[in-house]
Amino acid sequence: MVLANAQNIVPEHMMGRYSAVSRLFSWGAMPLGAALAGVLAELGGPRLVFAVLAVVAAAALVPFLRIAGPARA
Repeated sequence: MVLANAQNIVPEHMMGRYSAVSRLFSWGAMPLGAALAGVLAELGGPRLVFAVLAVVAAAALVPFLRIAGPARA
């Protein structure tokens, strides 16, 4: 089974731009997530933050397993 990854999909001459955009979104999302967690903690305390993020992580697991799960024959 061959997994599709960026090195197989993105043309070689575009890898630098792909990497830059990937870093922009991943590093850019960190302060947004920290701000959201801070607002939730102010409104309901740290337990609310952990509860909400546990639900988000569980919800993200389903699409991840569809993509990274075993190949269907």
